[in-house]
Amino acid sequence: MLIDNKLDRSFGKVAFMPGILIALLGCLTIIQIWPAILIPVGLFISFTHSGAQINIKKRQVRLYQNLFGFYKSGKWKSLDLFNGLTIIPVKRYLKFWSMSNWFTSVEEPDFRIFLINRMNKPDFPIKRCCTLEDAQHRIDELSLWLKLPVFTIKKNKELD
Repeated sequence: MLIDNKLDRSFGKVAFMPGILIALLGCLTIIQIWPAILIPVGLFISFTHSGAQINIKKRQVRLYQNLFGFYKSGKWKSLDLFNGLTIIPVKRYLKFWSMSNWFTSVEEPDFRIFLINRMNKPDFPIKRCCTLEDAQHRIDELSLWLKLPVFTIKKNKELD
């Protein structure tokens, strides 16, 4: 069984629509050489994303880049290199600048399920969840499928 989880867009959420517009602009300029440049660039910006795949039968995992939305490139690693699973809260900030030099900042919190390496550090993201309850449900499923224990990572107050 192969589990495939999409993690993030490579160019962010903001670049998706401009990438589509660049590809459409390339389709409209059929006479010149511009379509040969604009269409692949637009499709690359819009549909390239990162993800994680888990092969349960072979006990392997890999992080990949999905180029143009269909070609996955990444190196497989054995699940035996990892001690367990954990949930890490992640906050991402999107900052938009206006023409008048004002900016708006938007916080996007989510929860990531990581594989823990031999030094008990989060090493390998394998799943992104929107809520803590969903992340706890998914980590329980993954723990059963992968036969790995679930760990709790304590916050280091010096880093806050």
